[in-house]
Amino acid sequence: MRVADGFRLYRADDYRLAYPENWQTRTGTNQEGHGYVEFNGPATPEGAYSGQVRVVRQDGWNHRLQDKLTQFQTAAAVEHYEIVRSLPVTVEGAAEAHRFEVVRKIKALSGAPLSLRGSETFAVSDDGMLLTITAEAPERDRTQAQLPRVLDTVEISGRNWFAKQDWFPPNWFEFP
Repeated sequence: MRVADGFRLYRADDYRLAYPENWQTRTGTNQEGHGYVEFNGPATPEGAYSGQVRVVRQDGWNHRLQDKLTQFQTAAAVEHYEIVRSLPVTVEGAAEAHRFEVVRKIKALSGAPLSLRGSETFAVSDDGMLLTITAEAPERDRTQAQLPRVLDTVEISGRNWFAKQDWFPPNWFEFP
């Protein structure tokens, strides 16, 4: 992957992406026990991030992608997300992927109402890994233009990525 000027490469075991070099990373575990990485842009005057991308990795996904999409659509109504558009997308290395473009209203740390625009992308690999990629920014913020650039760089490599690389000798992983 060629990383654009002003961007930095993040590599996980099973995926990678490029994000703006002035953004900070943070890792953690969500309520369901799945690990995530956040990429957070500088704070706005209201105290919100000027842009944020969060990648949640879930191993052992043995359902159809449509099941996750239905789950999201149901939760979106409860969480006050407005789904603006729903479309299948291509994520390099994914068996299947889908994106919802969304708008949601929040209160910033300052208490000011804020409209966030972004997307929820769900990508499933052949070996049962589900990536949920949330990307959002204040609707009026110019950082919004960075989100598509980050999303375009997401690549799923799968658990056997090293074995697929042509720089290993052909019998590298074979043992007598």
